[in-house]
Amino acid sequence: MSYTCAEWSGTGLPRKMFVHYSACLNFKYIMSHTCTEFTFSVKMRLRQTLSHHIHNHFPKICRLDDLQKSAKLEMENRNFIRTQQICEELLQQKPNDINILILMAESFFKCGNYEQSIHFLKMAYNLNHSYKMLINIAFNYWKLSNYDSAKYYFVEAIKNSPRYNNCWIYYADLLIKTNDIKNAEYMYVHLLKAYPDSYIIRNKYGKFLLSQKKFNNAQQQFKIALKSEPQCQETLSNLGNLYFLANQCENAILYYRKALEINANLKITWFNLGIVYSKKTDYPKAVQAFEKAIELDSENASALRYLAATYCNQKKMLLSVETYKKCLKLLPDDLEINLELAMIYFHNLNNYIEAENYFKKCIELQPQRDDILKNLYVVYRELKKHKDASDVCMSLGNLYLDKSDLENAKDAFITALYLTPQNADGHWKLGLTFHKLGHYDMALIRSN
Repeated sequence: MSYTCAEWSGTGLPRKMFVHYSACLNFKYIMSHTCTEFTFSVKMRLRQTLSHHIHNHFPKICRLDDLQKSAKLEMENRNFIRTQQICEELLQQKPNDINILILMAESFFKCGNYEQSIHFLKMAYNLNHSYKMLINIAFNYWKLSNYDSAKYYFVEAIKNSPRYNNCWIYYADLLIKTNDIKNAEYMYVHLLKAYPDSYIIRNKYGKFLLSQKKFNNAQQQFKIALKSEPQCQETLSNLGNLYFLANQCENAILYYRKALEINANLKITWFNLGIVYSKKTDYPKAVQAFEKAIELDSENASALRYLAATYCNQKKMLLSVETYKKCLKLLPDDLEINLELAMIYFHNLNNYIEAENYFKKCIELQPQRDDILKNLYVVYRELKKHKDASDVCMSLGNLYLDKSDLENAKDAFITALYLTPQNADGHWKLGLTFHKLGHYDMALIRSN
């Protein structure tokens, strides 16, 4: 039964209480008779509201998520400019998304735009005061050679970090970089007092001591580190480096081999092992080590160069030339590589045309090297290119004249005139050289 507000009299209830009681009864009555219809109506309204919300917002959310995934993928593929373009679009919608800001900073760092990387890292730091952000800012300043700012941010990172972490070591490394040797050593000693069992810190300290040529102290640190962690490949490689620098090749090989037994993909250790074998003139093993280093890193120009030199020592000149050329694809303007290749063509293969090309390249890179000019002069004489040989002698004469090496300048100009007697500039330069030598009569003859 339902009650209306008009039927309250005679119930014995106050009017306000009756109204409330009546309303409750009516609601119960309605629910008992129309429960199905009511529930359906509410569900329909909720569904319509949710559908409207999804229709308006879900595509936008999905699109932003897809863009962020796309930006990360572009970063993994080293497409840094595209990463930045996508992040710019994302930041228009999510200007305070710290992950996007960090991704933007990383992309700028990897393409060498350190100022912009710092800009976005500082924006991220304002949102999240993480010491890791401070470390990344410090590294950007380090790349810019702004060492004072880098030190400042490393110190701030140390202050803000809850416990020991790598920023202490980074700070010590920066002190070494700026030649603050005393404070760097103090930092390592201080760290080892706090963490005496840390083989990581002992390795770092040992390498520092090794750089200062304190071999016994470095060896002590590496040995303690090895006791703490006998399977540490870095410690074993560091001991190999120490023994190599101490000219103990057998011990160096022993520890390099131990490190490679633990991890066969240590490209620097393979490279160093190759150098030790080269020093022992064990060229076949040196070749194997260098080839392994190159297999792990095909763009290792140093390994390619040493491999080329090893082939040369084995009298395998064609292999040596082929390897030097691979090296030059990576470092086309490296003076020493061009010079070594020129010397092989000149002295070993007697290919004067190729030797000429590489000697000329060397002179482009370093015009002041008289030894290169002399080699090119000999090449031109072999090729019967007398005018070119004369020009080289003129260059040599001018070089010696600028250095006030008058005797050598005189000889160079005389040789140039022997090859091309009608060389007016050669006569004038020779006369000037005689005048500087005090041979005024000879200078007068040349001026006439």
